Amino acid sequence: MSYGGFKEPVSIDIWISEPAKELLEKLLNPSMIGLEYGSGCSTIWLAQRVKSLVSVEHDEKWFERITKLLDNNNLENVNLVYAPSKSYVKVVQRYPDETFDFVFNDGLKQYRSQCIIASWPKIKKGGIMIIDNSKTRHSEKGILFIRQQGAKGERYQGPVTNPWTGRRNEKGVETSLWVK
Repeated sequence: MSYGGFKEPVSIDIWISEPAKELLEKLLNPSMIGLEYGSGCSTIWLAQRVKSLVSVEHDEKWFERITKLLDNNNLENVNLVYAPSKSYVKVVQRYPDETFDFVFNDGLKQYRSQCIIASWPKIKKGGIMIIDNSKTRHSEKGILFIRQQGAKGERYQGPVTNPWTGRRNEKGVETSLWVK
């Protein structure tokens, strides 16, 4: 199956900067509960390391594609939620405050800051907000908000490999991790 030029992934990997990935590999554990905005290979990668994951996807065809990928990898600890653009940010309102050990924001650019702001109260004290492509203007307001709430963060710039194509980008991306 092909969607957006992507067939089967070359590897099941998370598409973030390598320094951030290395840190996440150390931080994530099988007792954690997470939320992800924007599904893909990251959904599989995260689900293989944690107790449960809610993953929010806005694109119906991509939702179907990731559902099959989850089935093919025998992952039953993921609640993949289809949420069209108008309800995308609001999905997190279904959950009580301090539900999640981490939130991974890599979803729709136009809602990136809104997702950061809406999901911040849903993270447990000591939990982590992960923001991919955090050096873009789409994340600025969200990062400003969580910093005003007392978040302590680090930005990790580094190379990245596309799990769908296997292509490596040496210039890389910035992924930031913020502790509540």
